[in-house]
Amino acid sequence: MKRCLVQLAGSECQPVAITIHPGVTAVELVRELELFGCVLFRRADPSRFFAGEEVIDDELTEGETLIATVSAEVAQRYLRSLLI
Repeated sequence: MKRCLVQLAGSECQPVAITIHPGVTAVELVRELELFGCVLFRRADPSRFFAGEEVIDDELTEGETLIATVSAEVAQRYLRSLLI
C-alpha cells in the first residue's frame, strides 16, 4: 500500500490523502473518489495519463501527487451540450 495525494486540476481545494492498494486500477480509483469523467496523471509526469484498466500502484512512489482532470471526451460533450 502507498499513501498518495489526489488533487483536482484547477481547484483551490487541498489535495486528498488516499491509500492505494496493490492491484488497483486507474478506473477503480476514479470511481472510489467519485471523480467520474476524470482521468489521472502524475504531477511529476503530466504528459502521461493512466489508462482506465492500468494497474497504477507499481507506477507510483510513496507520497506522490496525482492530478485528476476532466477527460477531453467529457469536456467535448459538455461544450456540445451548451451549444444545443
